[in-house]
Amino acid sequence: MPQHSFHVEVFLCMDFSNIKISCSDLPSLMSNGKENKPLEEKDRAKLDKIKNKMLNGLSLTKTDLKEYPKLIKREEAESEPFLISKSNENTLRIIYSREKYKKYPQSSSKDYSLQVVNGTMSEKASLELSREVLGKKIKVSKGLISNDHLKGIIDCYTGRTVYKANHIYEIKTAANYETFLNIANSDKEKSDYYWQVMGYLSITGAKKGTIIHSCVSYHPNIITQEINRYLAKIKGLNVPSEIVNKSISKIRNNMTFDDIPKSERIAEFTVERNEDEIELIRKKVLSFRIWLDDFQKKCLKMNK
Repeated sequence: MPQHSFHVEVFLCMDFSNIKISCSDLPSLMSNGKENKPLEEKDRAKLDKIKNKMLNGLSLTKTDLKEYPKLIKREEAESEPFLISKSNENTLRIIYSREKYKKYPQSSSKDYSLQVVNGTMSEKASLELSREVLGKKIKVSKGLISNDHLKGIIDCYTGRTVYKANHIYEIKTAANYETFLNIANSDKEKSDYYWQVMGYLSITGAKKGTIIHSCVSYHPNIITQEINRYLAKIKGLNVPSEIVNKSISKIRNNMTFDDIPKSERIAEFTVERNEDEIELIRKKVLSFRIWLDDFQKKCLKMNK
């Protein structure tokens, strides 16, 4: 008798009721997104003006008719702090894929860029620069830490143990000095890390958390790779040796920063522990769990 093989589809159902959200996802998850962004003073004045027109039976302009639905939705969002925005949903879908099937968004241009690779290879140099300039005995943290609703991997801390830390530190390596200067003077950059640090404070119990931005020279292997890449591009073009040497010197100069004073290659941003914000994170994680569970149900029914 002929042998028949049957493929049996097994639907993996994951329990999202206790999932722990990564602190690195909090910056995007705790933001409201453009469609749910709280009303600013000028927006509120605009909405009040439209409402007054409607109240007094006055005609609305085309601009009024276009703006009113957006403004009223943002006003409603203010009274619904746990409303999940479209940008939240995008992040939650990534979390769903990552937590359930260990699948990550792939971007060769981003994941394997020189800046990302150097950030990993220069961690030790950034740590040593931070210790030297700040004069603090920072301990390196090892492994994943978590509580009942969050998880994460912090870089360093001060205190007896990571769970009894009094101060936690997250060290970031800038791509170059220009980028470092932009980061050090950017309010947006500071706010982007606020919720990530608050998450770490929630887990560790620390009173303060600091993001340390550093600018350290690229690893010698990466510099050599860049020089070889340049030489490969000009191979066979008979470029004069003086131009080649000048270009190689330029590459080395733009990837090394030891000529800049160490104190000008470190910038700090500190977050104070806030119990109200930590409680808000905890409550929002509950709403994220509900969304993930509902999303899983939709996925399981996609082809039924």
